[in-house]
Formats: sequence, C-alpha cells, structure tokens
Amino acid sequence: MDNQEEILKELLRLTEKSTERMRAKGFATNTVSIKVRFADFSTITRAKTLDLPITSTQEIFEVAKNLYLALKLDRALIRLVGISLDSLVENEDIQQMVLGQRNIGWKQADKAVDLIKAKFGRGSLRPARLVEGVEDNQDD
Repeated sequence: MDNQEEILKELLRLTEKSTERMRAKGFATNTVSIKVRFADFSTITRAKTLDLPITSTQEIFEVAKNLYLALKLDRALIRLVGISLDSLVENEDIQQMVLGQRNIGWKQADKAVDLIKAKFGRGSLRPARLVEGVEDNQDD
C-alpha cells in the first residue's frame, strides 16, 4: 500500500477499534504509538506521551495521524500500519483539556457511539471516511 489516504483510513479504523475496546474496559491512554512496516519488512515505530490521559477516538487519531505524517513517507510501499495505546490508566472521571478548558464533547460523543454499537452492532456506525462507495451527489 502506498496511498497516503488509504493508510490514514486504515489508521482511523484501527484507532476506532482500539479506543472502543479501551473505553469498554474503563481505561484512558497516556501514550499513543504507531508502527509502520515496509515492503522489505523493515519496521519503524513512533510514540507520543501526552500530558493528560485521553479516551477520545478523534484526539487519539489526530496524535496517530501526526506521528505518521511526521515520517514524511513519499509513496513508500507499506505492508502494515498499526496503533498501540500504552501507559493505560483507569478512566475514573478523567476530563480532557482543550485550549485550557475542560471539554466533555468528544467524551460524550464517544460514549454515544459506543452505546449505539453495543445495541446495533460494530458496523452500525462508522466515521464517514471509512464508508466505502459513498459518492458526492452534488450538482455543480
């Protein structure tokens, strides 16, 4: 795989899956890591330790995406991309900081998504970026 958009889609899919499991077990992460394995089986990993533990799929994906983009891979053939959530802490009333303010918006959104998936199945709700075959039907 060498298409950056496809790689980011896979990273988002893996982030969504990992954060859902993490939240279900009552944890938050302090460290986000990515792994990239190339066609020749060489592997690199990058990690970022955060100031505060987080649970938000969106925020964790942004960290993972920034780690990947910082590699500045130009059409490199990639065999595998992965994400790891490390330095887990119990998620007891952890609130996330956004521009110096406590923000529960993403936390509430993730909780709602988790409830919908529990009721209707894992494939019932996904980020639009992960939906295949959706076309733009706007008239130009």
